[in-house]
Amino acid sequence: MNRVHGDGSSIPTWLESAACRDLDTELFFPVGPEGPGRRQGDEAQAVCKPCPVRRQCASWAVTTAQQYGI
Repeated sequence: MNRVHGDGSSIPTWLESAACRDLDTELFFPVGPEGPGRRQGDEAQAVCKPCPVRRQCASWAVTTAQQYGI
């Protein structure tokens, strides 16, 4: 289910329960697999691991063909 905003955009309602909801989205798009990007990826995974809506998020990513990100 989606929540529609006044501007016509919508977001999945499960996103309100996501551990990342108040974080900068850049965290989930590391600059590379090594060095700072590796640390960034590890930090993003630490946010995702205990998230109560991790399955819904992963399903959304596959359904919407997200090619990049954690």
